[in-house]
Amino acid sequence: MIAASLRSLVVDPRTGSRSRGGYAMLLVLIAIAVATVVAMGVLQSLTPAATLASNTRNSSDALNVALSGLDAMEAYVLDDGIDWTTEGGAKSEGTWFSDVAMGSGTVTISAERTDGDPNDDAEGFQANDTVTFTAVGAFGGVTAIAQRTVVTQSPDAIRVLFVLNNQTAPTPGSDEETKRDLMRGWGFDVSYISSTEAQSVFDAAALVNDVAYITEDVIGSHVNTKLKGFTIGVVSEEAALNDDFGFSSTAYAYNTTTIDITDNLHYITDHLSLGNHTIADSSQQMVYAYGTYAGGIRTLAERPSTSYPQLFVLDAGDALYGGGNAAGRRVMLPWGNSGSSFTFQGINANGHEIMKKAIEWAALPGTPSGGSDEPHIQVAGEIEIKSGSDVDSYDSGSGAYSSGSSGANAVMASNTTSSDKIKIEGDVEGDVYCGVGGTPSSVIDLAGGSISGTTDALSSALDTSRPSAPSGFPGSSGDRTISSNTTIGTAGSGTQFTYGKLEIKEEETLTIRGDVEIKITDEMKLEEEARVVLDSGATLKLYINKKLDVSEEARINSDSSRTADLEVYLYGSDGEVVLGEESRFAGFLHVADKLELKEDSRFYGRMIVGDKLVVDDADIHADEGLTPP
Repeated sequence: MIAASLRSLVVDPRTGSRSRGGYAMLLVLIAIAVATVVAMGVLQSLTPAATLASNTRNSSDALNVALSGLDAMEAYVLDDGIDWTTEGGAKSEGTWFSDVAMGSGTVTISAERTDGDPNDDAEGFQANDTVTFTAVGAFGGVTAIAQRTVVTQSPDAIRVLFVLNNQTAPTPGSDEETKRDLMRGWGFDVSYISSTEAQSVFDAAALVNDVAYITEDVIGSHVNTKLKGFTIGVVSEEAALNDDFGFSSTAYAYNTTTIDITDNLHYITDHLSLGNHTIADSSQQMVYAYGTYAGGIRTLAERPSTSYPQLFVLDAGDALYGGGNAAGRRVMLPWGNSGSSFTFQGINANGHEIMKKAIEWAALPGTPSGGSDEPHIQVAGEIEIKSGSDVDSYDSGSGAYSSGSSGANAVMASNTTSSDKIKIEGDVEGDVYCGVGGTPSSVIDLAGGSISGTTDALSSALDTSRPSAPSGFPGSSGDRTISSNTTIGTAGSGTQFTYGKLEIKEEETLTIRGDVEIKITDEMKLEEEARVVLDSGATLKLYINKKLDVSEEARINSDSSRTADLEVYLYGSDGEVVLGEESRFAGFLHVADKLELKEDSRFYGRMIVGDKLVVDDADIHADEGLTPP
């Protein structure tokens, strides 16, 4: 196993060439130190000069063998497809193997854990330890020694910086060890930092972690604002830090087992129903915010029978108490009070799940700030996703949409802050955002539908202003009707046309060749089963004043792998688009007024809608691979 990993990475000692293809990326490389080259023998038949030259070459080759061995070890312990800590038996410090063939040489490798956590020694190697490997490469009677230190963590794991009270590792049997074990059991990579470390140490740690978790046992004055300015997420149990982080002016503690879930449209609480939930098996000290709150605070749970926030979040950019904005995502958990009789052992599975999801949410980037390069579906006002409708995502860069390629990364957003103006009766595989300052639980009406991702408020408004009418086009050729299969444009060149109305008759096809731009001063209509087809390498831009009417089973570029080749702009103040039953559209659409998708129609790509979006038993497949113009 390990030896096989080494042999699969054979070195060519003469060139020093080593392959690293297919291995997991190194996340943290602390140092590569080459020690010394020790001559083990001489070639008696050579002259002193020739002997020196030979030894020099062999020394270089021996070093390459040693470095190749380190490459193989690095790839082995960073391969998230195996559990290297147990494969072939539990690993321990010392020599892992000796004199393994490597090209024309051999290598011996030993391992030493150097993570500074003596409390882990009895557990053996972990999947997020700091390990120093020493490789001795031998070639032509000469040996060379090289060392490499790596943090053995999965590239995809959430990296948690666990902030402890004046210590560098959890004490065995403590609440902190229990929390650490939970986080590792959830697949997180956990490293530790003492609350008393200097700001410079926190600065360095923040660069290599996704989220900081502050245990309630810390002394608030030790942490203070050391993490406030970082864009990584912060999850805090320590109520004394509420004012330091800008959550609220103060906080209080009391004993209970229960919190009142008041918002379950957020990722952290979407597994719980509204109302009281027990999160502790025995009465524990819980905390709640009091006084003046952050301007951007979103309360997920309150102290029962009050309006005091007990579990709450701030997204990146949200206004803080005392001024300024949150640099990254922030979560205040509802339990703990430093110096009290609180014990985390009393927190039950409900509380554990809140903790897990809080870390996962905080580790992600913040809320979309608005702008055409962020949400796939941008609407100025009302959104109605009716029963039987689905919204999901895919990447056109990987090919056409299929059920097997669908994803749950669609991002849909509206500027509205009015109650129940985002109505979800269907299923949204992704995130839904309401307008700046809106309350998602009020604006988003989950009327029998589902949202798989986050619901939140935008941090800045979307630009959904209507597109401008194009200039520089030739004069109008009048109305045009396509009554037989027709091709317009020239391969390899650009062509512009201007029409009053453009109509494609039933079952007829308009083929686009080359780069074509069409300005339509009135409206465009595709009758039943009409087609607009893009030839190989062709692109089409449509600028329509009043209306685009796509009738039953009609198609405007039905190739969902070529969304980048179609752009449609409804520039009139009343411009609207109707996609009829079983119709198809694949591209970028910017409509000044309204977009309606009727039964069994399909939209592939991205959109900006100036007023209202209605999806009636139809599907939107948001294209993650499409960069909006």
